Amino acid sequence: MESQTTRMTLARALKLKNRLVESLRKTEENIKEFNCIAASAIVVVDINEELAKRNKLSKQIISLKDQIAQANIPILPKLIELPELKASIAFLKAIPTNNGKMYSNSRWSSATELLDYQSQLQKKDIDVMITDCESKIDDMQESLDNYNSLTNITVVL
Repeated sequence: MESQTTRMTLARALKLKNRLVESLRKTEENIKEFNCIAASAIVVVDINEELAKRNKLSKQIISLKDQIAQANIPILPKLIELPELKASIAFLKAIPTNNGKMYSNSRWSSATELLDYQSQLQKKDIDVMITDCESKIDDMQESLDNYNSLTNITVVL
């Protein structure tokens, strides 16, 4: 098995990784779908060839992910913060902001009762926090996109 060396941007390497992952998924589907066939059926997929292809793709994906990870070391803090900001938005959107009298079902009984709610965080406050997170995400994503398009790596597959 001969390895191939190519110079490309990090953005292109990420696209290549996604294509390899999709090819791996299709190969695995072929193996699962065509492994057991009727004894009288014509063999349309050589399972041993597909397994060899799967193993090769898996090794290529591992190698490429390793190379991408090494190239991402300078931006690692941003890569860690980005999903945390997205999780913060999901959390903020889930905070109830009920105010005033409302009927509520108790968690402990089936009775409905009229309760007077008061939120410490108002919807407008939460909306400001969400907008702040979204702005940070946009800035960070632009910075990451720039890094990915300007950073070249040597890919060995």
